[in-house]
Amino acid sequence: MSIARLVHSLFRRVRSVLLLFITISLLFYYTFQNEIDILNSYALNDSLPSINNNDINIEASSNMESPDLFSASSDRIATDKDSSNVATDLSDPPTLREKNKYFPLLLRKSSDQIGSELPISSLLTYKEKYPVLFEYLLPSQTSASLDDIHKVQPAMNLPPDIEMIKQIKEIFMKSWDQEQLLLKSNLRRESSWPIELIDSLDTLYLCGQKKLFQDSVNIINDFDFRVPPSTIEIIDIPDISTRVLEGLLSAYELSMDKSLLNKAKQVADFILRSFDTPNRIPILNYFWKSDLRNRFPDRTASSGQLTTMSLAFIRLSQLAHLNKYFDAVERVFTTIRQSYNEFDMDFMLPDVVDASGCQLLTQEEIEDGAHIKESSIMKSINENFKFVHCQQQGIFLESPISDDNFQLKPQYQAYGINENSLPVLENLLKIDDLFQSSYDILDGSSRNTNAPKNNPNTNTNMEAGNKLVDADDETLEKRNLKNDVKKDSIKSIVGDKSVVDSQTFLTYLISHIFKFMTFRPMFPKQTGNQKMKFLNSILTKSQFMPTTNELDVTIRRSYDVSSSSCRLGGILGLSSRVSPQGGTNSKYILPSSLLEMSEAITQSCFALMEAFDGLIPQKFELDPCIDEINGDCEFNGDIKSRMIFNGEYETFENDQDIGIKVWKHGRGLNGRKVKRNLVVEDMTTETESIKDDTVRNVKSVAATNDGQVTQVRRVFTLGKSIKPHITTDDITGSQWKSHPDWPFWVNKLETRRLLDSNVIESIFFMYRVSGKQKWRTMGKQAFEILIKKIMNLNSGAKGLWQVKEFYENDEKANYGLPSYWFSRTLKYYLLLFSDGDEISLDKYIITQGGHIIKKK
Repeated sequence: MSIARLVHSLFRRVRSVLLLFITISLLFYYTFQNEIDILNSYALNDSLPSINNNDINIEASSNMESPDLFSASSDRIATDKDSSNVATDLSDPPTLREKNKYFPLLLRKSSDQIGSELPISSLLTYKEKYPVLFEYLLPSQTSASLDDIHKVQPAMNLPPDIEMIKQIKEIFMKSWDQEQLLLKSNLRRESSWPIELIDSLDTLYLCGQKKLFQDSVNIINDFDFRVPPSTIEIIDIPDISTRVLEGLLSAYELSMDKSLLNKAKQVADFILRSFDTPNRIPILNYFWKSDLRNRFPDRTASSGQLTTMSLAFIRLSQLAHLNKYFDAVERVFTTIRQSYNEFDMDFMLPDVVDASGCQLLTQEEIEDGAHIKESSIMKSINENFKFVHCQQQGIFLESPISDDNFQLKPQYQAYGINENSLPVLENLLKIDDLFQSSYDILDGSSRNTNAPKNNPNTNTNMEAGNKLVDADDETLEKRNLKNDVKKDSIKSIVGDKSVVDSQTFLTYLISHIFKFMTFRPMFPKQTGNQKMKFLNSILTKSQFMPTTNELDVTIRRSYDVSSSSCRLGGILGLSSRVSPQGGTNSKYILPSSLLEMSEAITQSCFALMEAFDGLIPQKFELDPCIDEINGDCEFNGDIKSRMIFNGEYETFENDQDIGIKVWKHGRGLNGRKVKRNLVVEDMTTETESIKDDTVRNVKSVAATNDGQVTQVRRVFTLGKSIKPHITTDDITGSQWKSHPDWPFWVNKLETRRLLDSNVIESIFFMYRVSGKQKWRTMGKQAFEILIKKIMNLNSGAKGLWQVKEFYENDEKANYGLPSYWFSRTLKYYLLLFSDGDEISLDKYIITQGGHIIKKK
């Protein structure tokens, strides 16, 4: 008998039994599932805990497509009409602990005051509440010819400056010996991680101190990075990412010591715990020992800091051949992409965002049963120990004023060029460089046709909430929002690529910065330097006009400058050489004045360093140039004194309601209409008569679908600039009464620091992308100013001196040197004067924390 006949005979004998078995199994399954649904209905009314979730929240719901469904059916509210009869005191710790197993905490800001500490033994292992079921796949890269790779550094000889390198290495070793980092790390073995040692490890290697480097690695290998020491309550995830994870990876890239890579994986695995949230967005201030693990990310999160771990995670995925680190980055940037049009400034994120993506339902909506109809709604617990209903939007939102009155929105959105916002721009650019323009992190598309596509099952619930539409039809998804505001969240596609790709995002982001966030200051010694440019912050307020389908955005400029904005000079210089190539929107190009602007910002920051004798303030306020058209921007103390006596810096009565003191300027005489130019999207210029000196900038064109307007048309209006409140009581002649040491051309100064790396970082990048000797000359002058000031401030007997940081009011820091002195400041000086081919920007990327990783 042949095998085929044997199989056929056997099948005929068992088919009736097999059919009966399948029928019984299905009946048993649905009966059991019905019992679960009944029990969960009690849980949803706060009577009993849900049994549909276990400790790691692996749902058995048939609706489950990915871990980003934000909730299982057991977490949703089937009904709340009877829950009013059940009094649940969530402020009771045992009750809160039990309820938190099923209902996530929704907090404005993480706090170590909520929850109890778990024993360290139970924290060594970790089970995720919201595990990733389908990871984004790390894009593969094929070998490219040298002609295909976009060069960052110019093809010219960049020889080392031996004398300067010697001086920098001497300062490094003086600082290293002074800090005794090896000894401190040994003494603190039980109380902290050796963060300062790790942060300075790659610079130690570049200085040629191989013996000290190996001794440091031996100490680091004795530490357990699975969990921090018990004395550390809250982990600053961005800080740990930039100093510890990047430091370990950089030291590995230079030395190829595999023990460092293993330690980096331990740190990265711990950081991934902070991503265990319903929307897989990290908790930045992570209370890692809390027994209340089920949490949303903070509702007041620094937008840029959400991306700080991006480069390190992607590079670690490449080195370890693990998708989980890349997956975490991809989900953050997916949320950024889908949030591109959710704020007053499109393609920009405010300094602070609601990272939870939660839109809370009103009591009226709950009474109407809205929480039953939507699958994206989770019952949650707010910081006032009350149940709330959170509808997941899959985007970043405005940070709320309070949880009690969630209808009330902030009056203004704040945008600045600072450490809170710069990482989005910087990491978006450097990720593209890391992939050598073969993959777009923002739209998730490979520009290499040979690269594998991401698993289609990786579409998260965020993506499922937005319909993919045909770009040729220009149809847009319509969303009805509360408070009379209409916004659009769209993902249009052409083929497999999103319209909102990195190139488009960067183009518009930089364009907004150029238009609204750069200004020429009233600055002393303008002769020979007519291109002074600084970066200001803005506050925006919007109002939706339903009749015209316009979002009227009023922009108010505040001429306060953050020292970290000096980094933008180098970032823009780098972007002029590493702009995304060949994206879906390749017709968009970065502004032609990109390199010119980067030079102006870097030169201006160096001039600031000279003006303050090396002591650059962390934050300061300037006056904008009065006559920028004619180029007369040199500061005059007598003119400023007269303006103060004339009351031009005093608060206006109509601005008291917002609590901001402003200066009204530039108004047309007698309020008559004045002509202003407005810039429309296609870069053409039109003229319009506008009253009260407002400028309208038409940014987007309304799209129609069957004759109906479906996309908001954004209109920008320049409002009154924000100025400090200054009266005659604040000055004596042409100087400040309370701060005679402040220059009169500065309105306000915050803590000054001596060792900051922002200026030298931009000088370094400008030198590497241009090859011009003037940047090395500028760097040498900056180093001389820096060392001279340190010696003067910290000189002792017999000519001895120490390296110390300097603060306001001549206060010297009484603790050790900040580790960025080693990892960034001295490293950028060292690389500036080293051989340009040693750490070439064509082969390496320097991260936000100043660390070095290789391009694959």
